[in-house]
Amino acid sequence: MVLTAASLAHYLLERGLVDPASVIDGDFQVHDLSRRNCVFQVWRGPHRAYFVKQVKEWEADSIETLEREASFYSLLRSDPELGALRRFVPVCYAYDAADQVLVLEQVVDTGRTRLLAVEEARCLGSSLRQWHEQARAAKSLRDSPESDIEILRFHHTPEESDSDPDAEGAANAELLRVVKREAAFGRTLDALMEQWRADTLIHGDMRLDNCLISADGAVKFIDWEMAGWGDPLWDVAGLVQEYLMLWVLGDRPVAEVAPAIRAFWNAYGAERDTRERAMGYAAARMIQSACEYQRKGKQMTAPAIRLLQGSRNILTAPSEAIRVFFEGA
Repeated sequence: MVLTAASLAHYLLERGLVDPASVIDGDFQVHDLSRRNCVFQVWRGPHRAYFVKQVKEWEADSIETLEREASFYSLLRSDPELGALRRFVPVCYAYDAADQVLVLEQVVDTGRTRLLAVEEARCLGSSLRQWHEQARAAKSLRDSPESDIEILRFHHTPEESDSDPDAEGAANAELLRVVKREAAFGRTLDALMEQWRADTLIHGDMRLDNCLISADGAVKFIDWEMAGWGDPLWDVAGLVQEYLMLWVLGDRPVAEVAPAIRAFWNAYGAERDTRERAMGYAAARMIQSACEYQRKGKQMTAPAIRLLQGSRNILTAPSEAIRVFFEGA
């Protein structure tokens, strides 16, 4: 069964997650946020709100990632050792393995995650640090699957020698050729792969859209499809990269972006000697974001080109990036 905005009420009624009165009284609203997956927000006035996710493309990879997220929520809910971590994630109300549907708590975001507020950045840094520390100490999480960070091996991807320039994905084929041609990319990505330190359960795809701050200031991290045992600095770099993108893509000046990065970094409290690795990971994430900007495109886009150039600048001059964004000089 493929869910739609029209069929969602019937689906939730069948499973006892809503009652007829809350559907009929006019407060039942569905907002379709589908992109890579089918995603719906369900609002019911004063009643419990839901976030419903279903795989859109019934392929092995898509099903596997949703099953991984469902397993993560199941473990978190059932293991007493993980009780302290539950406050950082939404409640999981149901998982339908037959139809690949996940029903979660809908967290009301105050909207601060989309601002360059220093207070917000500190809140995110402190919460992420607590997550990593508590996850590291939990013995039951140490058997989690290892995070597979493919972008650090991107430059080793074979090229399609006979690729059609007009075919879907031609833009990323060109991006791959640029990365392969620039020695700085391969050299530094290989070095970052060697420096990888897997010692806690990481989110794997940390970005501002996956961080919700409720009205009481509590942080909830969502979208755990890529969760695995990995390097905590990868999560840190995911958010640093989000801030950097606001500058690279021309939306915000350094004077606005740098204070938020510093507040986030200082609140997270990583060791000083990890700054270059964190900034390198952020640059790698920018290559990943460039790919996402033009997936299935026929030619490279201006945002992707700017992100690739920004990534190269950081990878070739990390000390300058650290000085500007971490030290404020």
